Amino acid sequence: WVTHSTTEGVNIVMHGLEWDAGDELVVCDLEHAALMSPARVLAQRKGVNVSVAAVSPKASQDDILEIIDRELRPGVKLVALSHIQYTCGLKMPIKEITNLAHQRGIPVLVDGAQSVGQIEVNVKDLGCDFYAMSGQKWLMGPTGTGALYVARSSMELLEPHFTTYALEAERPSERLPLARFSLASQNGALVAGLIEAVSIAKRIGLGQIETRSESLSDLLRERISHVDGCEVLGPIAGPSTCGLVTLRVGDWDPSDLVEELEQQFGIAARAVHNPDGIRFSTHFFNTEDEVERVAATLVEVASRHF
Repeated sequence: WVTHSTTEGVNIVMHGLEWDAGDELVVCDLEHAALMSPARVLAQRKGVNVSVAAVSPKASQDDILEIIDRELRPGVKLVALSHIQYTCGLKMPIKEITNLAHQRGIPVLVDGAQSVGQIEVNVKDLGCDFYAMSGQKWLMGPTGTGALYVARSSMELLEPHFTTYALEAERPSERLPLARFSLASQNGALVAGLIEAVSIAKRIGLGQIETRSESLSDLLRERISHVDGCEVLGPIAGPSTCGLVTLRVGDWDPSDLVEELEQQFGIAARAVHNPDGIRFSTHFFNTEDEVERVAATLVEVASRHF
């Protein structure tokens, strides 16, 4: 179902489940505010116990599974995790986590804001119950677009938190199962833009995009490893990596460094927190030369800082 953002999809699910005081919600400590905020609201309003699993930004896939498995106690009503952690680029083993959760009858919600358009995503293969995504990030679609997937077997778990005319709609096309979760009318032009963005990504090939993105990020990590004062804060290699690379340059404030890179060198990065650092995103359209320029620039700014 088309939404306006990942945040909207996450809220539809979190507030659509029936919660009782004492129910548990499992998240991890690297999550975006779009997931943590509704979790806190559920704690305040419904008495839900939010269990925050401590996951290292450099955790292996096996480590992540062990950590999440320990949280799957009786009383857990939902596991809600990002497919890729926005701060550090840690890729979560969603399929395996879902298997563990389903063995205990626990549904799984996935925040796919940083995954859709960057890596191949097959929700049927992942087996998750809910998957929320945005259109404007790695898909490069219009701002104000997104989508929510709900497995047919999990549809009955949700009730609308925010109601519209769709609940009373007379036309069959307006009585689609997910239409009842619609929060507002959609902008047709934006939806058309999202459809075109998806079409472009499919024409290029999501597998090719993923391979290219990770190849460039691997190159950046390798170059950074030789820069004195620079530390990669996320995974270094293996299945936990993706096209997001987060690093720290000494004790340089991330926001100040991002401003320096943009104003002095024309390089775009983002300041992130938990862990505190700057994040680079390598997409299919980037080049090896651009990665080399970023690395050379980091050598220069690091040498001036120490």
